[in-house]
Amino acid sequence: MAQGNLHAIPFFLLLLAVEVGYGYFVKNQKHKVMDTVSSISSGFTNILKDSLGLGLVLVTYPYLLEHLALTEIRITWVVWLWVFIVLDFAGYWNHRLSHKINFFWNQHVIHHSSEEFNLLGFNSPRLASH
Repeated sequence: MAQGNLHAIPFFLLLLAVEVGYGYFVKNQKHKVMDTVSSISSGFTNILKDSLGLGLVLVTYPYLLEHLALTEIRITWVVWLWVFIVLDFAGYWNHRLSHKINFFWNQHVIHHSSEEFNLLGFNSPRLASH
């Protein structure tokens, strides 16, 4: 997950520059610097969290494989498809529960903290309740 975020950063920054440039050009700037700081720091925190989690998996995997594995799953395209569907499903429910359960909402609210509907603050508080 973290690696995908790292590859997306240049495109994200390019789109941010386009958004700011467009706002300047039409004399209707929606971009706010504090939204940028908030979103980028949240993004880097997520990258750090994902990297630490990946590190934990890489360190513990050999031990867990040797002592806890019940069977061996051969890697085929069906396994990749199944894993993709399961991870997408888990991500959907993780995001949905972040909106429904107050404890998780407290960690997720930054995603909806902007007052403007723009690239960085892609949801406003008015949309967050839906």
